[in-house]
Amino acid sequence: EITMRLYKGGAGAVARTSPNALYDEALAGFGESGGLFSQQASPGFIELWSLQTRMAYQIRNRGKEGS
Repeated sequence: EITMRLYKGGAGAVARTSPNALYDEALAGFGESGGLFSQQASPGFIELWSLQTRMAYQIRNRGKEGS
């Protein structure tokens, strides 16, 4: 089901629902229970996610003074 907003010849989706949706509020939530995602895994995730950026920085600055 999709809720649309119609205004002056334009149309935009403002809400959508589906019994087959992949979105799981328990995974996305950070409430008291912390959701299904372990917050203790965050530092490792951030380390891996930033690895490519850090490597690119090192390669770009190779041979420059102060590196």
